[in-house]
Amino acid sequence: MEHLALTFLEQNIPFEALSDKSIEIGKHSMLNASAAGLAGASQQQAVSISSLVQEMGSIGKCTLIGMGVRTSPIYAAFGNSAIISILDYAEEIPDSHHSLSSVIFPIVTALGEANGYTGKEVLRAYLLGIEYTSHLIEQTRSNFYACVSLGGLLAAGLLLKLNDQQFQQGLCLLLDTLDPTMSDKRSSIDLFTSGKIAMNTITAGLTVSKQFNLDDFSVETFEYYLQKLGLDAGTHNNILRTLASDSLLEQNGLSLKLYPCPATSHECIEAILQLLQLYDFDYKEVETMQILLPSRSIQELKPAPPRTEFELRNSIPFISASTLIYGQPLIEQFTPGYFYDEEINECMSKIQIIENSDVNPSTPRATQVSIKLISGQILKTTVEFAQGTSEVPLDITELEAKFLYCSRYILPPDHIEGAIYQIGNLENIHDITGLVSILGG
Repeated sequence: MEHLALTFLEQNIPFEALSDKSIEIGKHSMLNASAAGLAGASQQQAVSISSLVQEMGSIGKCTLIGMGVRTSPIYAAFGNSAIISILDYAEEIPDSHHSLSSVIFPIVTALGEANGYTGKEVLRAYLLGIEYTSHLIEQTRSNFYACVSLGGLLAAGLLLKLNDQQFQQGLCLLLDTLDPTMSDKRSSIDLFTSGKIAMNTITAGLTVSKQFNLDDFSVETFEYYLQKLGLDAGTHNNILRTLASDSLLEQNGLSLKLYPCPATSHECIEAILQLLQLYDFDYKEVETMQILLPSRSIQELKPAPPRTEFELRNSIPFISASTLIYGQPLIEQFTPGYFYDEEINECMSKIQIIENSDVNPSTPRATQVSIKLISGQILKTTVEFAQGTSEVPLDITELEAKFLYCSRYILPPDHIEGAIYQIGNLENIHDITGLVSILGG
């Protein structure tokens, strides 16, 4: 059987074949990833990553987001992927807590800046990489990192003009080196894992682009690794054939986060904010608070108070208490000092988390919050979908406000305005070098 690869995409899926909706979602995702990276750049972990990259001594013209540092494409992919992942502020795919942009965006921007690619070339590669990843996840239910690594390779391959055999060999290299036991569970290690995957992926793409060949490579080798992923040749061909016509990005959308914490907590946050707005009460009036969460949220979040200052972002009692006391969660509310906040700690003792195992399939994220005041009054509300989900997407004004909030301490006002404008008009940018340089701060 013939194996479709990048030649088919070049001949049959030009930029013009992508839908307007997919292009819009893609650009919003890139603006959101840039915002997450600029927010992450203000954290100590970003300083450590930047120091490491500089100590490696690599000279290049690729930018580390928000750090004012230039390095090679390989180290830029590693550093930017990690920096974007430091705060839980990138997008999430609807059926998972993982971010596609944290791996694929650093790859296409590093290659774009190194080689002066056009915005249209970079955006097309980014979108097809995301679509390929999404289809691999849907078809195989394989480890997320294996799928996004191959999506990053496809994106890199389109930019580097890899031939079909080079792409196939790159796929084999990546699947042979990926750890099949790599956890899909959310943890603070995500930033390093994402960085490592982005670095390995761009390295594989660049290596095969230099005429590197596997001595014993054959069609059978490629088919073996497809089967290892859980695919047969026909299914893989169909994925590539329908990347534009069967757009999962258009069908499912992305969750672009309004709050810097896991998306599964956002319905709870908005339920608390709604009650505060409707009834205008003070947190000191609260006797108890019950939170009815879907099973998935219980699995992905910590239903207990944080044990250390590094667990704040994943603890639903902490997120809930912080929201009740301080309002809409901001980056600052997840800094170590808040772990010792006496009012938050007292409030957490009043919170009861209840698992809802009987979830309506049409509203799988629905979260109910019930607050009993000292006066005896009971306040209750349910939020089915939070802002930022594909059901209630952020509009461009809200997304630009997020970018402004994340970049305000890193970029001067004219650079903020310039970055927003250029990403919004990416398909018309003749060379993305200037855009990525702006994001460097």
